[in-house]
Amino acid sequence: MSLVDFDIQQVWAQVSHNLQEAGGCRPKNSPWYLDKIDIELRDLGNEEFTEVSAIEELIIEKFTHGEPKIRAGATNVAELIGLSNITQRETREISQVLRKLFGEPVKRSTFKWVLPFPNQERLEVVMGIPGITKVR
Repeated sequence: MSLVDFDIQQVWAQVSHNLQEAGGCRPKNSPWYLDKIDIELRDLGNEEFTEVSAIEELIIEKFTHGEPKIRAGATNVAELIGLSNITQRETREISQVLRKLFGEPVKRSTFKWVLPFPNQERLEVVMGIPGITKVR
């Protein structure tokens, strides 16, 4: 007997009937959506299979833990990691990566993140870029 010989409608009708007889596939009055804990567990399990973008790798490489700290926006970070002719898509991706790695930005006149910048030799050059300030 092959799969073609089955009446697929009858198979699904039987599955539905069996589920109803068993009381359903979930306990009564349980939510049909994932709660906050379930979402966090799902995301935690999925993180190891997430592809890391080239931009994220550059940000991780450039802004490792250390001192001093600078305050910079997404466009500033794009310049610091060596991107030129920055597109809006790249700026959005940089913002997403910065949120993931460093949390929500601080709102001043624009959104800025506090980032570690351990490269002491380049610090003076970086401080000359408009929009970047040193965190005291």
